[in-house]
Amino acid sequence: MSEQCVRFGMIGRFRFRSTLYFDVESADDGWMLLSNPRIGLYATGRTMEEAEADLEETLGDILEDYVLCDESELHGSGVELREWFKENVEVVPAESRTTL
Repeated sequence: MSEQCVRFGMIGRFRFRSTLYFDVESADDGWMLLSNPRIGLYATGRTMEEAEADLEETLGDILEDYVLCDESELHGSGVELREWFKENVEVVPAESRTTL
């Protein structure tokens, strides 16, 4: 596997308040893994575009499952993930998005 690093300021509708860095591991079979173990974010794809789309979907799941949910239902790592998202991610309406 080869490894490199990519950074994102925005993915889809999610803008990061500070740049997020992800390790990129490319497997011999053509799959790649984006990972940020400190936060616990991971995504896969055969191309960088697919991996970014998977990461956008993961962020959408976090928004739905941990941020927009009933706070009383969260425990442990769910609370931490919710707080990380609220402090570090801004959801940008479609009409306000620009290419970065």
